Amino acid sequence: MMRNVQVMLGILLTLWITADSQLKNHTNDIIHVLNEERKVLYSYAAPYLLDNPYPGVEKYTHYEMARLGMLPLVNVKPLIPKLGPVINDVTSFKYPITVSSCRRSPTSRSVFIAVISATENVLNREKIRKTWKNHVTIVVGKGLLNWVNANCPGVGFLLKADDDICVNVYNLANIVQSYHLSGNLTIFGCSHHVGILAFNNWGPMREGQHKITLDAWPWSSYPNYINGPVYLLHGSTVLPLLAAIQTTPMIPFEDVYLTGICPEKVGIKTLFSSGPTSMLALGSLYSEYEARNYLAWNDWMSSLPYKKVDDLYRGTSDNVTASVKFHFRSNYSTFP
Repeated sequence: MMRNVQVMLGILLTLWITADSQLKNHTNDIIHVLNEERKVLYSYAAPYLLDNPYPGVEKYTHYEMARLGMLPLVNVKPLIPKLGPVINDVTSFKYPITVSSCRRSPTSRSVFIAVISATENVLNREKIRKTWKNHVTIVVGKGLLNWVNANCPGVGFLLKADDDICVNVYNLANIVQSYHLSGNLTIFGCSHHVGILAFNNWGPMREGQHKITLDAWPWSSYPNYINGPVYLLHGSTVLPLLAAIQTTPMIPFEDVYLTGICPEKVGIKTLFSSGPTSMLALGSLYSEYEARNYLAWNDWMSSLPYKKVDDLYRGTSDNVTASVKFHFRSNYSTFP
């Protein structure tokens, strides 16, 4: 039965692509008929998808394009044509402010640090300016990957952090030094559930802040993904990820989409920190000694005074002198 459903969704997607070419001739009757067929087929297919594991990015794409009646954007040039039709225009975003490009040619050990911040989060940005902002080249919000691809091509790494995150730049330099050669097409991060069964995170939530409807996500699990507050992308991932976003239906959760679904489409690895050190502290920190074991921590969960945080970044704290080695693993393998 599942095979029949998948075939129907594939046929439906083909019909919609055909309809897109017909739009040029203003054949509204054809679009109306196809829309009615889409509703009928979707209502038949959806119940058979419930409570099955995530089926992979290709079947997800077919399902969501059929469900939403998405048409290819024929006037947008694909970044990687073999990935399929463009359905999201991610290359023409107009930035509300002028941001300078990278001032010099980046190297394989260069890092672009991007802090994602909402307009109203003034206090969070002020805290960053008082501490680790001195180590950040630029703060960018919406349209991050497109901006980096256009303005900092060749950058070694891209660190994405939310505006309530403190980043230990010394440990960041340590990771970059260790993986600038071997980290090609890799995203580094952490997860609460690395190695648990076949998936590293809990499945979709049907209630609460992170609720997603059965229609939008009928499966019982998500793909492996990295927790969203902070993750590090090797520079080689920027263009493929942007191309995957162009051709993959979006969901409302950035971490699931950008570090789970899209990497699968273009063969990008996700590696998760393991052992006594971690990309992100999952609890409170009380001293610089604890902070030295993490790349980042949530500001609102930490009891570290800003003077101690500043000392940590300036290298005046005795506790940052010892070398800290980070270990990463996939779901089943460990990478030193």
